[in-house]
Amino acid sequence: MNFKTKYEAVRQRLVGSNAQFKNVELLSYHLPKTAGTSLYLSLEEAYGAERIKRVYEPKDHQPLTSGEPFWVSSSTRVLHGHFRPHPMHVIQFPNAKRIIWVRDPIERCWSLLRHWLKLENGKRYQIFKAKHIKTGNETPEELFDCLVNDPEFVSLRLIYQTFMQNVEANHFHFVGKAEDFDNELKRLSDIVGKDLKSHAANVNQINKDLPFKKADYFSHFESDYRFLEDRFDIVFTL
Repeated sequence: MNFKTKYEAVRQRLVGSNAQFKNVELLSYHLPKTAGTSLYLSLEEAYGAERIKRVYEPKDHQPLTSGEPFWVSSSTRVLHGHFRPHPMHVIQFPNAKRIIWVRDPIERCWSLLRHWLKLENGKRYQIFKAKHIKTGNETPEELFDCLVNDPEFVSLRLIYQTFMQNVEANHFHFVGKAEDFDNELKRLSDIVGKDLKSHAANVNQINKDLPFKKADYFSHFESDYRFLEDRFDIVFTL
């Protein structure tokens, strides 16, 4: 553990329950496989890497997800990572715009599976592998069917309801549609007052196009499609 990490750990232990960080301008809630890497590059160029706190380690995203006090340095302007929105963030970061990106639920789930098969790591993947990858000859299409139909992974299938269950729609200043990234980024630029430039990154080339009809799996994802439409007026076509 280096000095910076030790210092941050001490500050986190000492942070008060009523602490506010008015220097934070943006809370970027990153759902897995929703253009998070591309967005980060845009934010990095606009704000500077030294002013962005990447929230991907459990020690960081767990307290934020729970709405617990979370210390950040006075130079931090952006929190970006896999922490879930919580009503306390409005109080803890009173000057921050709160943003999130979404993606077609079936395509996002397929992309997540491809990501797993490419990297072959992570706790959830190891659980999935132990249950469903028996010979190594299973096709991605077969494994997707296993993922979608396994109740143990319902939170990954109905990700939007799971991820946003603690907040109302008005918690967010911006909900972007990843399929229209460039145009949505322009809209986000106006909201945050920064000229955000587009970057494409982290594109997985394993069976990028869906090898099945989305309509075949719509019933498994229907409640998430309805959730996005009812809450944010975001509609995806089959």
